[in-house]
Amino acid sequence: AEREVRGGFRRQGGEIIALADHALDTHGAGTGPKELESAYGVPMGCLIAREYANLLVAGRCCGLSHIAAASCRLSRTMMDLGEAAGALAAQGGDLREGRAEKVRGALDFERYLDWADKLYR
Repeated sequence: AEREVRGGFRRQGGEIIALADHALDTHGAGTGPKELESAYGVPMGCLIAREYANLLVAGRCCGLSHIAAASCRLSRTMMDLGEAAGALAAQGGDLREGRAEKVRGALDFERYLDWADKLYR
């Protein structure tokens, strides 16, 4: 949702596994690009297919609102989602059991968050 995107990654919980920061770009009358003040986190849950315990969807087809999808669609974010999907798949088992902290550990995500924190002060 737009509120989460505009709120930035500092206000989001530990479920984020990628960051995005491209302007919100919706189309239609009276709309256009809206710059963001900070990067926002993409939650791990958007990669997990609701109907299956072991299916991940990493790419523009992942579960995002139209607001987040308008910003998150860039190749750099899609590559981050693919890397996170690989780290999650390597854990095996029922992927819906939410082990975002392990994914973040495999990606050295805390260093990434530190870098983003300095960038968006």
